[in-house]
Amino acid sequence: MEEPGAEVFAGTLNGEGALEVRSAKPSADTTLARIIHWVEEHQ
Repeated sequence: MEEPGAEVFAGTLNGEGALEVRSAKPSADTTLARIIHWVEEHQ
């Protein structure tokens, strides 16, 4: 079990109990968003 304030990754699965998360970065900062942007620039 992680401590309060621990970072989680997008797509984290919660196997038990309640999980409350708060986004600290905009969606444009995700790895997937950066890959998509890179591919679009290099097409």
